Amino acid sequence: SRCRQRYFGTAGREFLSRLQKDRNDDLVALKKVLSKYRARYRKAAAKAIEIERLRSLTRTSSRFATVFAAGCLAIRYGILPWSKKALLKAILECQLAGLRQLTREPRGGEPTEAALRAKLIGYLREAGGSFVDLGERRPRLGSVGLEDAAGYVGTDNEGGWFYLTAQRLNAIIGNGTNATTLKRRLIAQSLMAEPKQGFVVQRKIFRGGKGNKNFAWVCAFNPAIVGS
Repeated sequence: SRCRQRYFGTAGREFLSRLQKDRNDDLVALKKVLSKYRARYRKAAAKAIEIERLRSLTRTSSRFATVFAAGCLAIRYGILPWSKKALLKAILECQLAGLRQLTREPRGGEPTEAALRAKLIGYLREAGGSFVDLGERRPRLGSVGLEDAAGYVGTDNEGGWFYLTAQRLNAIIGNGTNATTLKRRLIAQSLMAEPKQGFVVQRKIFRGGKGNKNFAWVCAFNPAIVGS
């Protein structure tokens, strides 16, 4: 609209003209302004990427930050009729949409995140009936190995939660990039317990041991995952 009504298709040339003038008048001030705009974008992008547990290269975010900085200058010059907040939201969504797409595409022959999720849910549904119910019979320490069970069903504050050893989980979904992305997404969706180290948490599995001997490191899944 601004191109048609005010600059008649010459918005780009008008932007370059204003940019050249700012550069000639005070290059140091121009660089400072651009640096401020780019820092604002990188901060917002880093927060959004962390929340969605996505992966992004630094140089990719830097390129989007440069686009945001240029857009902010265009707003400052009166060429682009947006607010900086709206501009930030639009550019950030472009970057995030691309990163989300990458999580759904196969990488080097590895199954997609969606396929791995279906595989995990399928295992919990089919094998869940044979899991050791810790509320009914907690195995005695030393009588059986942690890996002997197909899985465990939690009790106490996590009644009904599914517990899998890291080794068992790796056997189901592997330990590739998409598997890691899936685990991060499940944590973000509260379908997997927030880990203390790696992707495992410490839960009471056995009885008969002293102190923390009855506890083991497992991956804990909210039962709601089977319906997700």
